Amino acid sequence: MLTYLRKPEFRYTVWLRGCKSTSIIWRTISRVLHKCYSKKYLVYINRHASIGYGLYIAHLMCIRVAPSAIIGNNFNISHQCNVGTNHNKAAHIGNNVYLGPGVFLVENVTIGNNVTVGAGAVVVKDAPDNATIAGNPAKVISWKSPARYIINPYHSGL
Repeated sequence: MLTYLRKPEFRYTVWLRGCKSTSIIWRTISRVLHKCYSKKYLVYINRHASIGYGLYIAHLMCIRVAPSAIIGNNFNISHQCNVGTNHNKAAHIGNNVYLGPGVFLVENVTIGNNVTVGAGAVVVKDAPDNATIAGNPAKVISWKSPARYIINPYHSGL
């Protein structure tokens, strides 16, 4: 447990989750610390984004997630990723999705379940379930072992 507390990625996730707390004291502390960590590490995961269980941030560095993003369970995001929008319709991301370093999800796209998005991909079209996509613009490059980089997935009902 002490190992996790030392990691800024874990602490950032705790403060992000705390921003939606029902306790006004915990919510206020979390919002202040979430804002401090966001500025320090250039990570702007908006507290209004809908994010499921199992969020894993690989490296705190230049990450942006828009407030209108809808993200499923077991979402792994690497550094320099952008889940953005210009018209308040960010991406809808399924369960068990891995975003490699430098991935851009442009506007209103849907990423299916069990998807791996390769490093540097620019996703401008929907991605199907159980696929590995990469490139600029992103295309399906493989159907073998999708979402293989999901670390410690959350399983409901355990």
